[in-house]
Order: sequence, then C-alpha cells, then structure tokens
Amino acid sequence: VVGDRLEVNAGGIVNLNGGTLGDFVTPYNGSTFNINGGSIGAFFEPRNNTTVNIAGGTVGEHFSLGFDTTLSISGGVLEGPGIQRGGTLNLSGGNFDNFIWDNNEVNITGSEFRFNGLPIPGLGSAGDSIVFDPPETGFLTTTFADGAVLARSVSGPLNLYAVAAPVKPAVINSPGDAEPLGLRDGQTLNLSAGAELVSYFTVVDSTLNVHGGN
Repeated sequence: VVGDRLEVNAGGIVNLNGGTLGDFVTPYNGSTFNINGGSIGAFFEPRNNTTVNIAGGTVGEHFSLGFDTTLSISGGVLEGPGIQRGGTLNLSGGNFDNFIWDNNEVNITGSEFRFNGLPIPGLGSAGDSIVFDPPETGFLTTTFADGAVLARSVSGPLNLYAVAAPVKPAVINSPGDAEPLGLRDGQTLNLSAGAELVSYFTVVDSTLNVHGGN
C-alpha cells in the first residue's frame, strides 16, 4: 500500500501490477504510468505530457487528465465520473463510466461498430479503418477484443479500427461459464447466486436475467 499524494515527475515510470495506491496520484512532466493490476484511489490526475496505459486493475472516481496526455485503455475498470481534456485517447478494451473526453485525437479499436443502431460502412473486416465523422451527435456501440462493450453518445471525428470479434456464446450461465465483460447482439446472460458482474457492465441488444448474485 502506498499512501495519498504520490507524485511522479520528470520522466518517471510507475508500473502498477498489484497493491493499492491512495488518492491524488499525480504523474506529470513526461511521466509514464502503466496499470496492469491493483488499484488507484480517487482523483488520479496525470497532466503535462504524460502517458497512461491501463490494461488491468481499477482506477478510482474523479480522475482527471490534463492537456497533452495520452490515455490508452485496453482493460481494467475506470470508476466515474472522470474527464480527459485534450491529447490522445486510445480505446481497445476495459469497462468504464461514460467519462467526458474532449480530445485532439480519439482512436477506437473494436468490432461490430454501429451508429444509432446501424452498421458503420467500411469496417466489415478485421484490419479495416476509417475516419468517422458523424453528421450529428449520436450513439456509438462497439465490442472490444476482450469482450467488453462500449455504448455512448459521440460526435466526430473518430478514428475507428476493426479487429476480429471475440467469441459470442448465445447463452451464458454465471456462475459456471466464463464471466463476460459485456453483452451484445442476441446474447443472454443468466446471473445466479454467487456470481458478480464487473462494474460498468454494458448490455446492448441482449438479455440479462438476474436470479441472484451482484
């Protein structure tokens, strides 16, 4: 356990693979923060040309990334609310609240891209990519490679990259089957006593039957 108000400065690197960091963790001035496990408390505040890579673990609520930061999320859980202003945002996995982003560049890698319920042209095969500039604010859904589902209101432009869709069992019984990170088109999840869904679990065009659990 590391207490509150950890500062990472002048190109420092932190690799978090387990354990707990407290509130008000602040990387800045070109630092790098790699989060693969463990947890960070509230008010995580990278700024000033920092790089944050989140592949696992949990980041607490009220995170705030300043201008000129690069945030890459491929796994883990980000508690909300949170905000990223400026810089680059790369999304390819993970579960998170509908945090505010106001970025110079947004890159989203996934499969089954839809806008307002309709497939987005040009992303039918793995390896396809487009610059998507929707004509109006609308609702984007996609499935990440780890099985998590993104569903949020967006406005463009966005850089979208297609990858192969993960395996999609029609019926999932939990506990028993592998725990899903989200539900997508046509799936059914039966949740029973002893099972627990990850935070910010998203259900899109699918069915969740809750008989017990959390």
